[in-house]
Amino acid sequence: MLEFIREVENLSSLSEIRRLKVKALTLAENPSASPLQADGRVQADFTLVLYMAPTPENKLQLEALAEWVVGRYNAYQAQNRALPYPGL
Repeated sequence: MLEFIREVENLSSLSEIRRLKVKALTLAENPSASPLQADGRVQADFTLVLYMAPTPENKLQLEALAEWVVGRYNAYQAQNRALPYPGL
């Protein structure tokens, strides 16, 4: 799973995981199984959005968008940079 996330982070296009649902494969195959029976395999259902830029100008806009600060790892810390638009 970690390797998949790293691959998505390093795609050449700006990408976004909009929905991610991960289940232990044992539980996906047999919902009544105990989580303790899981062997590390998972089944993932996700929506991946890729943003493509057909022109150099659009590519620059997407690169700028990728640097927006739209969340924080720690909600109790102040933001490092100002947001490009109010309300984000």
